[in-house]
Amino acid sequence: MTDEIKKNLGGGLAELPLDYRDYSFGATFAPINLNELAGKDFTIGERRISDQGVSDYCVGYSTCKAGEFHEDTDLTPEWTFAKIKQLTGDYHGWGADLRTGMKAGLQYGFLPKKHAPLSRETNGDIVRNWEQWSGFLDAYARDHKQQSYFSVDKNGYPSLFDALRAAIYGNLDKKHAIVTGALWRNEWTYADGGIIPKEYESNGFAHAFLLIGQKIINSEPYLVAQLSNGTDIGDNGKFYFPAVVINKELNYGNYMFVDMLKEEAKYLNENKLMNNWWGR
Repeated sequence: MTDEIKKNLGGGLAELPLDYRDYSFGATFAPINLNELAGKDFTIGERRISDQGVSDYCVGYSTCKAGEFHEDTDLTPEWTFAKIKQLTGDYHGWGADLRTGMKAGLQYGFLPKKHAPLSRETNGDIVRNWEQWSGFLDAYARDHKQQSYFSVDKNGYPSLFDALRAAIYGNLDKKHAIVTGALWRNEWTYADGGIIPKEYESNGFAHAFLLIGQKIINSEPYLVAQLSNGTDIGDNGKFYFPAVVINKELNYGNYMFVDMLKEEAKYLNENKLMNNWWGR
């Protein structure tokens, strides 16, 4: 890729504070037999690739897009980012961590784009201030509140890579994406065909994105990542991560919105685990 068409990507992913209240997806639901995933391409579906520009809104864009897949509705990432800032009480601060982004999806929901009076493109950085958004908009967002979220970790699987692809495969019908992030290397942006190399430079910036499926490349499974940086990078805005990179680099948290069945909620409650996910 030539210098003339290089692109500066916005980031905004903050370090994830340790919190033992995160409940493990792998420890809650029956494990997926990894043999079912062998040689299969699968994805939760297609949603429009967003472009956050050079902003620090990546957590807002990623959590909002995860809600979009699940709700099958065009949603407003700027409003989501403002609500994340409302949770922290500081709209001047840089970026956000993934857990706070997931909490915003539970507490406030997601605002349908058709009701959004503001956008980053026309209203600049004022959209990060929750006070710039009318409180009446909260009513439109409540219909898109998420029920719960879980941390997807290695628990019960040979590797983090296997746990992540199993969690996606086990929820294909519900279209649950995984919200994740990594220290995004500059060379990854220009990876041929969006295929992330197994060896790469050390410099980069923290960036949030989604994992939405698996793709077999040269007989090897890769996880499909969807970014919020437009369609002129990668494979029309998507990238493919090999297991070695996933297991090494996804150190900022891995979360999934999950609908709870009554029997699942009863199990958590009876085992005194309800506070790990409900009413956070």
